[in-house]
Amino acid sequence: VPAGRQWLFETKYDGYRCLAAIAGDQVRLYTRAGNDWTSQFATVVPALSKLTTGTALIDGEICAFKDGRTDFSALKDALSNGDPLVYFAFDLLEQDGEDLAGLPLLDRKERLKKLLGMPNRDAPIQFSDHIRGRGEEVFAEMCRLGLEGVIAKRVDAPYYGERTKAWLK
Repeated sequence: VPAGRQWLFETKYDGYRCLAAIAGDQVRLYTRAGNDWTSQFATVVPALSKLTTGTALIDGEICAFKDGRTDFSALKDALSNGDPLVYFAFDLLEQDGEDLAGLPLLDRKERLKKLLGMPNRDAPIQFSDHIRGRGEEVFAEMCRLGLEGVIAKRVDAPYYGERTKAWLK
């Protein structure tokens, strides 16, 4: 586990990676492979369509829960039967025509948090919060809770769109 305050740590969710492209009330949701899965992830579209009157490109993870944890089999079931989904947003790549990908991660996350506001715990869109530093402690707690894992990210890194040495699983 990387050490130092130049790293932040986020929960690794057990779901589908998804880019949300928002233009006012129009929303398109894309898988990591670039497939348009807006109809499959339709339960989160209404909440995303209310985030801004402008534009935004958000990176995150679509999840479903089983026994209080994100669970991939629960996600597959939810996609089949229309159960609720949750979109954990962890990065903001564009906002109102401004390319944010080159900004440091902490700056992008602050802008994302401001865009999302303070959703309640049951909202379909959630901010993927982080802990800065204390990686060993975060990792131990994730293991203790039996969660999927942890993602370590450099606080000063631009957005690469893929795992690099600046993003470690």
